[in-house]
Amino acid sequence: MLKIILKTSCLLALVLVTIVVFDGCGKIVYVPVPVPAVPNTTTITTGPPDQIFKAQTWDVFPSNGVYVQAGKTLNLSWSADGGLVGYIFTTNQYNSWINSLRVKATYEGYNSGSTGSITVTIQNGDTYCAVLLNNAISIFGENSVKVYHATLTEH
Repeated sequence: MLKIILKTSCLLALVLVTIVVFDGCGKIVYVPVPVPAVPNTTTITTGPPDQIFKAQTWDVFPSNGVYVQAGKTLNLSWSADGGLVGYIFTTNQYNSWINSLRVKATYEGYNSGSTGSITVTIQNGDTYCAVLLNNAISIFGENSVKVYHATLTEH
């Protein structure tokens, strides 16, 4: 009895995942049923919750960057209690930005605001990083911004 149940279960499973096609010569051809692809999303990094950015400070994450293949998508999103500038850089672009004292920036993606999102389709495989910057000018330390969340994901 157990053999019959197992054979029936296997046969039922085979019928559920294949379509049987009969060709003109009497042969049976099994054609797999296509399974819809589930988008692969990887959270690369999440910034620390409730991080405080004083005026003219920034954070880069991940700190050593992450290699992303061509054709993938990177998304940086954040929310804060004040305005921030967000970038997605290659590591070479980030180093150039630092060396120019953050005056001149070539970047893959840019946005600003208390909430923001940047989505970039990667054209060339390279090492990428995200940056959040509080570019407010302050003499006495006012204009700090509290970041509630910041996340860099790869799709």
